[in-house]
Parts: sequence; C-alpha cells; structure tokens
Amino acid sequence: MYFKSSLLISILIILLISACKQADHFVPQIYKPKNAHEAYSKAILDAGLGKSALGHDWIEASKKAMQLPREIKAPYEEEFFVLLSEVSASAYKVSSLRGQKIEIEIEQIAGDSMKTFLDAFEIPKDSLASPKLIASLDPKSKKLGFEVIRDAEFII
Repeated sequence: MYFKSSLLISILIILLISACKQADHFVPQIYKPKNAHEAYSKAILDAGLGKSALGHDWIEASKKAMQLPREIKAPYEEEFFVLLSEVSASAYKVSSLRGQKIEIEIEQIAGDSMKTFLDAFEIPKDSLASPKLIASLDPKSKKLGFEVIRDAEFII
C-alpha cells in the first residue's frame, strides 16, 4: 500500500512540476523582421503610416519592385537621384555562376537623412516558392557581398 501511494504522489508531483514549467515559461512569440525590407515595412505600419499616402505608396512600390525586378548583367553601375518627397523602390535581377562573388556598394552623396537598405534574395527554381533571403546590408555599412555557391538568379 505504501509503495502504491508513494508512486501516486511521485507521479502527481512530476505532473504538477511539468505543468508549472510550461505555464511559467510561456512567452508569446514576438514578430522579428527577417531582413531590412521587412523591418522598414514594419516600422511604417507600427508608426501608423501604412494608411497614409506616402506609406501606402512605398509598400506598393516595394512589392512591385520585387515582383518585376529589372534584369541586369554584371558588372553594373547605376547613379540616380531620389527626392525625399517621392517614393522609390528598386530591385534588380542578376544571374550568377557558382564561385562568382556578388558585391554591391551604396553611396549616398547628399547626407545621411535618407533611409537606405539592401537585401539579396535567391530566386528559387520552383516558381511557386518565395525568394530566399541570402544577405542583408548591415545598417552601419555601405557594402554587401557574398560568394555564390551554385548557379542561381538573385533579386537585389
């Protein structure tokens, strides 16, 4: 009898401890952006600017740029001006072979007031799959680079 009651008490204690641990350690998962593009979109929405004309226009421009990137061939250099009062989002599609290096540099000529970001995505062979993030530009840097490990196309 003593063995059965101590076994039952032990089982109850183990169940109570495991139940308490689950309740004590439950933390809701907080959304964390996976790349600079998502972070900027989230900042627009968090600031309540998603319904403003400028916020809405930027989100739409970024979607369109990702869906219809301009095809380029390396080496490539572009110089353009961006007005702070206008929405601007650009995306480029580039093919690269295994072993090649992709290096991108952004240079701002007129001050640091403009927010810039740069992400590189691999375009999957399966047309139904989403592009896979390869690299994001460190906000403190102006250069992004990576070595291509297999023949692929990228959206920059």
